[in-house]
Amino acid sequence: LGRRISKEVYQREYPEPRRRVLFHWQGLRLLQEVQSGLASLYVYATPDSYEPLARIDGSMGREVVQYFHTNLAGLPEQLTDANGNAIWRNDYEGWGKTRDEWHSPHQAREQNLRYQGQYVDREISLHYNTFRFYDFTTGHFIQPDPIGLEGGLNSYAYGPNPLAWIDPLGLFCGVAKSSKWNRARQNLNGPGLRDHFEKHGSQVGANSAKEYDFSARTTIQNGRKFTYRDRYTNKPRVGYHDPDTGLFTATSQTGKVPVILTHFPESWSNLRRLPGFSTPN
Repeated sequence: LGRRISKEVYQREYPEPRRRVLFHWQGLRLLQEVQSGLASLYVYATPDSYEPLARIDGSMGREVVQYFHTNLAGLPEQLTDANGNAIWRNDYEGWGKTRDEWHSPHQAREQNLRYQGQYVDREISLHYNTFRFYDFTTGHFIQPDPIGLEGGLNSYAYGPNPLAWIDPLGLFCGVAKSSKWNRARQNLNGPGLRDHFEKHGSQVGANSAKEYDFSARTTIQNGRKFTYRDRYTNKPRVGYHDPDTGLFTATSQTGKVPVILTHFPESWSNLRRLPGFSTPN
């Protein structure tokens, strides 16, 4: 699946690694890391989310639970113990660069989670983003998009706005990356996205407009593409249906910037009944 399973840190004078970290995964989401015999298990906000909720250090019977406090984009800003005492906090510049990091002297393990799906490699000052490395000083990936120009002309771009946009795998591309929602001033507080989240969010398992937006873009990224005509306006539309999740995203791609119209569960058999339904050859 392209995930890294470990990393080793060497010193020039010594042939053996000074430090080794093992990574365990749940699909493409980091589930656990083990370093110097100490395991840290990650718990996320929802089953499909990359936003961290808690970290459990230690083994069975000797666990220590710590809680993440994140910003709008799911970027960890503080870690607290079970009593609410801060044991780690971080202040960031734009695009995720650390401005001021603090941790309690009693904190045994670094906190390395950053933007959703990212893990900071302090040794090289980059964020590991599953399929690419992200440079927080420039706000860009250091490798081109794995799918080439299908991801757009700027193959190193992370996203238009780090406060309102996430890319946990470093793989959003094309329409999934460049689309806007269907009203002016679209961001996570924009009326189009907000309206559709309030109507369909619970149906797709989203607890926030951000999660709803991510679900819609993931369906575009992974779904089967087809064309049809709007039942009410007869305008051409492009839809995407993910057979694994049963979710559907409707878009308008007639202009320079693709527009996401809505997102909700729908069966393939019902979609095939849409006016002018057609799949690419």
